[in-house]
Amino acid sequence: MKSSDELRYDHEVLRGKLYLLEEHLPCLSIARPTLTSIVDSLSAWLLAHAQREERVFAARATERPIADMLPKLEASHDRQLSRLAILHELFMRSGPIAYDYILTAATALIQDFREQMIREEQECFPVIDRVPDEGAEQCVDLA
Repeated sequence: MKSSDELRYDHEVLRGKLYLLEEHLPCLSIARPTLTSIVDSLSAWLLAHAQREERVFAARATERPIADMLPKLEASHDRQLSRLAILHELFMRSGPIAYDYILTAATALIQDFREQMIREEQECFPVIDRVPDEGAEQCVDLA
């Protein structure tokens, strides 16, 4: 299995969770607990995915294009996790919610998330598939 296959699977799961978030946003006034749960699930999956993705890139970090991509990838993951935390806090607030503000923030997050996954799949995944995992080579050498 290619290194990118697991990461592509993660992206499909994340897309599914983004779809759920998007579908429940119109029900914000009555679906706060559901939306909070979706955001929590999305955050947990993104965190696990980010660790896997960064590990795959770090194992190939001696290659120039990957070494250049890794800091951008880490920054993107940090930004998305921060935005999800903010969205979570907005859903958890008691009292009136500025529906338009939350809808705008959530929609922008969803769009950015989707665009980032497309960029990774088009620009990063082909590179990691071409560059062997140094850890895997070391295991072969030890055998």
